[in-house]
Amino acid sequence: MSLHLPSQLNGPRKSAQASQRASSPFRNDPEFRKALVERIKREIADGTYETEEKWEIALSRLLGSMDS
Repeated sequence: MSLHLPSQLNGPRKSAQASQRASSPFRNDPEFRKALVERIKREIADGTYETEEKWEIALSRLLGSMDS
């Protein structure tokens, strides 16, 4: 049996991009969030939210997470 201390374990790490998103000055701004939600709802209703580029990014991230 092996004993692994917390400092010896390799687990998921936050990416620089995730850290940047979390520290965004807009993240906690209720007016920004409201406008963002409204824009996304409008795009979904219009059928313009999902784009080829967004699907490519999502697929790339999914495949990248599977390699880790």
